[in-house]
Amino acid sequence: MEYNYHAATVWSAYESDSSNSTAPLLLVPYDMRMSSMDTSCGNNLENLNEEDGMIGVCTGELSESEEFPFIQLIFRDSVRIERMIIGACSLDVWGNEYLQGCQVQYLTKGNEWQHLAIISLDGDNPDCEIILKSPIETNSIRVKTDSEYIGLGKWKCFGQVVGNVTRGLDIEKFPLDQSGTSFIDMISIPYRVKMSSKFANTENTFASLVDASDLSVGAATNNDINSYIEAVFLTPAQPITHIAINSLTKKDWGVKYSHNLLLEYSDNGVDWKVLQKLTDVHDKSAPISLAQAVVSTHWRVRRVEEGYVALGLFKFYTYHHMYNESVAPSQPTISKPLTYTITMSDADESLTNTYQSLQDPSGKSSGAGTLASNSPFIQISFDRVYKLVSLDIRPIRKPDWGTAYLSPCCIKYSENGTKWFDSVSLSNISQELTTIVLDNISAKHLRIVKEPNEEEEEEESYIGVGSLIVRGF
Repeated sequence: MEYNYHAATVWSAYESDSSNSTAPLLLVPYDMRMSSMDTSCGNNLENLNEEDGMIGVCTGELSESEEFPFIQLIFRDSVRIERMIIGACSLDVWGNEYLQGCQVQYLTKGNEWQHLAIISLDGDNPDCEIILKSPIETNSIRVKTDSEYIGLGKWKCFGQVVGNVTRGLDIEKFPLDQSGTSFIDMISIPYRVKMSSKFANTENTFASLVDASDLSVGAATNNDINSYIEAVFLTPAQPITHIAINSLTKKDWGVKYSHNLLLEYSDNGVDWKVLQKLTDVHDKSAPISLAQAVVSTHWRVRRVEEGYVALGLFKFYTYHHMYNESVAPSQPTISKPLTYTITMSDADESLTNTYQSLQDPSGKSSGAGTLASNSPFIQISFDRVYKLVSLDIRPIRKPDWGTAYLSPCCIKYSENGTKWFDSVSLSNISQELTTIVLDNISAKHLRIVKEPNEEEEEEESYIGVGSLIVRGF
């Protein structure tokens, strides 16, 4: 997609290094902080890489402890920023007005916030490109405003990492014996956090899950069946030798929510193998030492029965001498994406309503939606009965649709199209692509229907789905 960006040229106190001809790199932040969060938006770092800005990172009502709305990016190492692209959140209740005129600031070496630019959006264009005539060196930048809210849909920074860092990885020393007189270097491996759901009053970030100095910050799910906290590693995968898992010590949490979990790993995020059962995880649990190194791109802790999962520490290590830039998963995948046909109660002709459009994980290809009726449904049918492993699902990402037309629904399954069984509720669906584990159910048909509600009178309603990717064997 081609954009016409508004370019703002900004002068910096730093001298330009004309000898540095290295092409600018996409700088990946380590953490993000916000003055407050609007719960209708995604509010995760990865949402800032969405091209259409439909998920959003947006502030909410200010608490008494905050002076003004802000969204702050934090880098693990000092970076030299040369340019950035900032875009407004495109959700229908947001738009350009919640980014226009906001200030961009960077943190100086003296730990003071310095003005960098004013965001200026041209007309209906939601994106602004800021090109720095002289790059700035910092480890943190933020957007702030004197108005009530900030609505960000995109924020990408380009430049260079400053200094001689070891691949941006965190090196720690582990004791080789109980006396603590002999140590070995261990590398802490970064990952992206993925969760079945996110409890509103916990941090739910990578930075909070790897901070061993403060177990009162971390991540917690809602009260669901198959709740999990997952670590998704960047390729290439590394040989994991130790895993540190501690309970969340925040008030009202504790060991109850880290007991009786499964520690699992996967090469594709779909087909999982159990490494061990976690029966006694607390705030002083020692790191788990694996009998042999395991190479896998996905790890998670999961509660099979209904309940919460809460962790204050979830950290992965490999021996320094074992870190390998070329290693990759060796286990073959078992399941595969399945093709299907679509049947609907009726179809909204403004949408494509095709199998092909539902295979786009971004949800940008329109999707499938019904017209209003008392019993709307969207049904998919395979060419035979399969063991269904999982499905990836997200709402239609168009202003007139969204989670309101998918979250009140549930999925039923059937082998013959006549006798139907309940499979899973979609009540926790968000704007993001959500993976739902189906536990190898046998089915030829899946049907999305409105969840029955005995307390409400039956009213006409719609169902809309933007992505629906089913895997099985």
